[in-house]
Amino acid sequence: MKRIIAIASACALCLALGACSDGGDSSAPEDEPAYEKRSTVEYSVADAVGEYKQGDLSGASYRVAVPADTGDDELKAVFSDVVAGDGYDVHTLWFYSDARLTDGSEAFDVASAVQEAPDSDPVLIPAGEDAKAKAQAALASKGDG
Repeated sequence: MKRIIAIASACALCLALGACSDGGDSSAPEDEPAYEKRSTVEYSVADAVGEYKQGDLSGASYRVAVPADTGDDELKAVFSDVVAGDGYDVHTLWFYSDARLTDGSEAFDVASAVQEAPDSDPVLIPAGEDAKAKAQAALASKGDG
């Protein structure tokens, strides 16, 4: 009887300590993402993801709505949040001032961010005044919503 209790205790201890696990980190819940959000602004991402090739690298493009006055550091933080763990090597994001513009019918009116090498920082390109004016005209024609 003592032997059965000792074996049962050893098994329970093994399970509690995670010594019998597959080597994963048992301290974090499995349903919790490993990435911690960096951005502090509200943003929304269009459902459609564009896929492309850049040589041997796989790329993804996203259309993202952010506040029109979002600064460069915050745009880079949103970029990091959007692309985190997506499995693509390089990325292009187009930032729009309104979610209604993320359908792709207009050019970006805030900025674009292009990452040309895996794990590199994106290069931000601010939208020109012409693109901003066209986007505002498009929003006016779309109405309130």
